[in-house]
Amino acid sequence: MWGDSVLGYKAHFGAGVITANVRGDRAPVTVRDGADAVATGLKKFGAMVGDLAEIGCNSVLCPGCVIGRGTQVYPLSRSCAAGAGGQRLQKAGRGCRKAGLVPGAAAFT
Repeated sequence: MWGDSVLGYKAHFGAGVITANVRGDRAPVTVRDGADAVATGLKKFGAMVGDLAEIGCNSVLCPGCVIGRGTQVYPLSRSCAAGAGGQRLQKAGRGCRKAGLVPGAAAFT
């Protein structure tokens, strides 16, 4: 496995966006959905970014990160989030916090 990320239709990455695909401790990557965690069994696994998502400049998407359809990630953010689509994720301390739904965006399914 190459450890690549999966990008949806018309997903947009601003300048300097990084998609990390290896954990710092080299353990296999897990994908989280709320309280549930799915073990991929892979040491290299990037992010999954939904259709029409907007990732701001110089943001970092952690290994196994899921960005829903139509979600906006603000510039200079670090996202390890897994969430429904149509949200705004903005920098709050060390990670991202949800800042509300993006008008007109459908939920990620």
